[in-house]
Amino acid sequence: MSVRNRVLALLGGAAAALFAGCVMPAALAHAGVAGPYQTCDGATCLVMGIDNPDTWTYSGFRPYFTDWKGDQVYNVEVAAANGSLVNAGSYDIKVEDYWSALMSSSTYTYGAYTPAEDGADPGAFAGLTGTTVYSTTFGDFNQVTINDAANGATYWIVTTPNYVNTEVTMDGASQDYIQYAGDAAPTLLWNSLDNSSYVSVPDYLIPADPWAGLDFDPSEYLDGQVAGL
Repeated sequence: MSVRNRVLALLGGAAAALFAGCVMPAALAHAGVAGPYQTCDGATCLVMGIDNPDTWTYSGFRPYFTDWKGDQVYNVEVAAANGSLVNAGSYDIKVEDYWSALMSSSTYTYGAYTPAEDGADPGAFAGLTGTTVYSTTFGDFNQVTINDAANGATYWIVTTPNYVNTEVTMDGASQDYIQYAGDAAPTLLWNSLDNSSYVSVPDYLIPADPWAGLDFDPSEYLDGQVAGL
């Protein structure tokens, strides 16, 4: 077979294998993903559990766009004084990771919380069922929105190379502050909250997600055949 025909045959096989129905099990892409993936508030962490390929699907048309959707278990783990980890419980979080050459976005929706039997106090991760997190990136511009079901607050964080602007709304009032690159502290733009200090963003509520911004690579499904052409 000529090199040209071999290339066409491989690409044809790749297209058939990858894009038939535009849905593929995530287990293939997740193979080899290291961990743990976690975000923490002090000694309490939200840790990504084992990915279940039956709950993940892929759709897209690379190199134009990719879209991963899945139900992912995240465990709430507490570090004890002796260094051991105690499982407080787990959330079922709906995840969607979208990527294109121009932008990427991730959406997280906290589902039901299942407490562990005799589990530890989940601390800042208590009462999060219904919480949503949206993250969108255009080049150097990133916007994150956190709707915290635990305290009813909403956080909007805009990050650029020159500044980070944060707006917080809670109980009908709001606060906005901006921190420019190189500044040691933010500047308050307005504040109608009862809290006179800066309200910090609970960025630990953004699940650690190894597939956020992922540019799906067909070679991951073909043992490197396409990558080697």
